Parts: sequence; structure tokens; C-alpha cells
Amino acid sequence: MSPKRKKTEIQTEPSAEVRRLRTMLKTAMKVLGFTNRDVERKLGLSGSYLSRLFSGMIDLKVDHVVAIARVIGVEPEELFQLAFPRKKKGPTAGAARLRETLDEYQRTGNAPWGGSLNLADLEFEESSEPASQQQKTDGGSADLEQVLEKMMAKALHKVLDRMG
Repeated sequence: MSPKRKKTEIQTEPSAEVRRLRTMLKTAMKVLGFTNRDVERKLGLSGSYLSRLFSGMIDLKVDHVVAIARVIGVEPEELFQLAFPRKKKGPTAGAARLRETLDEYQRTGNAPWGGSLNLADLEFEESSEPASQQQKTDGGSADLEQVLEKMMAKALHKVLDRMG
């Protein structure tokens, strides 16, 4: 028997979440009228790069998601929210503990884990304005955002249904 090897890669087969994110990127590009070539040109990538990325020949990285999202006019956070809508049940125990710890750190400046954190890298802003007030102040973009979210969600559900 050969000795057990230490695992150096997380995994070679993409997870369901990675496949879902790839699908969301492709769907968002299509819905918003972008071709692979459009995005490749704007990012300075070689032709067929996105085809290889979306087919799984190239590993999807967070940098890819951020760059593609911004090129198509979507903030990365929005893309993740569309790909992974909020669960109907509450947060996991780990997420709740993390949120509490980060909130406490924001209030006190003490890092309970013994390290440091640049809070400028994290934004804790949550709009306290009601949606009706946001609509008045942003020229109706809240309505447009809701319509786009519904369109993206429908497109995503169709794609995911085909995958399932």
C-alpha cells in the first residue's frame, strides 16, 4: 500500500456552488447583452478564454467573478446575491457567530481572535432608508433594480432547472 498523500488542492471537481456561479456569470452576460468576446476585449483576455473558463477548463477564481461582474455593470456583491439568494431559514451557527464577533469588533476595536482587521476593508452599511424613500432619492433606480433582479432570478431559475 502506498502512503497517504497530503491533499494540496481543495478539490479537482468544481462544487455545485462554483458551477452555479459560473452559470450566473454566463446568464448575467447574456441577459445584459454581452458576448464572451465583448468581455474578453474589455478585460484584455485572449479569444476563447471565457469559453474555457465557463466550460471548466480554467478554474473560476474570485478575481474572475469581480472583473467580469464589473465589466458587465454589476457589482460583485450583487452577482453573489443573485447566485445565492438569502435562505429562508436563519444563518448558520458559524455565520451568526462571525457576524456577532465582527459587530463587537466594530463597536470596541478589540479583536477577540487575537489578530487585527482593517475595518476599512469591510463595509457594515445597511440602508436604513425605506425602499419608498430610496426610490425618491435615487431617481427610481430602486424600481429598475427590482425589475432587473426579477429578470435575473427568472433566467437563473430556468438555467438551474435545466441543470438539475
